[in-house]
Amino acid sequence: MFTSTSKITFPGAGVSALACSEAMMKYICKRFSVMIISYDKMNQLRHVRFLKNKEGVLAHMAKSTAAVWYPASTPSRQPSTKS
Repeated sequence: MFTSTSKITFPGAGVSALACSEAMMKYICKRFSVMIISYDKMNQLRHVRFLKNKEGVLAHMAKSTAAVWYPASTPSRQPSTKS
């Protein structure tokens, strides 16, 4: 399983994680040994300044979800804000 926060805001600014079996990890490490993956500190800093904390990430993802599930062209499908 692979995940990345890279495309949440700024391309190249996120972090990634990999979950797999020990055998798969050995295979992946062997494949990656010929590649160079370097840090982009400026984009990472932009990411941190934009999102700030966990609540910032959750709020930003909620906006993204609303844009995907409730596009502006279908206002009747948007969730009600009335109590």
